[in-house]
Amino acid sequence: MLLQLNNINSPLEQFSVFTIFDFFDISSIKITNIFFSFILSILFIYFLIYNNINYIYKENNKYKIFTQIYLFVKNIFKENVLVNKPFFFPLIFFIFILFLTSNVMGLIPFSFTLTSSILFTFFFSLSSFINVVILNIRVNNLKFFNTFLPTGTPLEIIPFIILIEFISFNARIFSLAIRLFANIMSGHILLKILATAAWSALILWFPISTTLFILPFIVIFIISILEFAIAFLQAYVFITLLSIYYNESINLH
Repeated sequence: MLLQLNNINSPLEQFSVFTIFDFFDISSIKITNIFFSFILSILFIYFLIYNNINYIYKENNKYKIFTQIYLFVKNIFKENVLVNKPFFFPLIFFIFILFLTSNVMGLIPFSFTLTSSILFTFFFSLSSFINVVILNIRVNNLKFFNTFLPTGTPLEIIPFIILIEFISFNARIFSLAIRLFANIMSGHILLKILATAAWSALILWFPISTTLFILPFIVIFIISILEFAIAFLQAYVFITLLSIYYNESINLH
């Protein structure tokens, strides 16, 4: 019995990146679990869009979940980005669908959650931030540097204000990445700990524990429902903040 308990995996083991298989015995070409999960997410998104492309612009269609998700993201974008030609909306929509898909697929047992990897979230955070900066410079030219110097700043504190604004501006990269990564990772760790505790109790106090197992099972079920809500909420928070950053880059607010 003690041997069985010792074989229970660590809650952090689910976030390990490992090689699934190599191509042609070439060590530099490997398929890892994170890459495989990413390909599955992309394929799912492709078929989702392909099967619903004819319904995406029909706002009165109440029976297509994809259409409702599209309209939801579109409304968020309209509320936060004040531009006449939102040419970067497809990017916002793609990021939302990718994160939502990755978060939900990560709740499937023995799967890998892409957004629980800091490298994955940091990549999208950094690339989105670079895109925002390039857009800002392209639209506003040298006025972009007004971002680091508010109007009416006293001359004697200008260097400190510029330094503070520069740090806070670049901190967005880490805030976007860490917020998503930390929330998803902590939720999965909690589920793993509860499941491990329930399994350990079932082994140690069997058969008495069979009657008490229903309580941790209910707790795990409730936490799982909460994780579904967090999966949606974190994707929503990411694109909302990203939309605000796009709006600030264009309108210099």
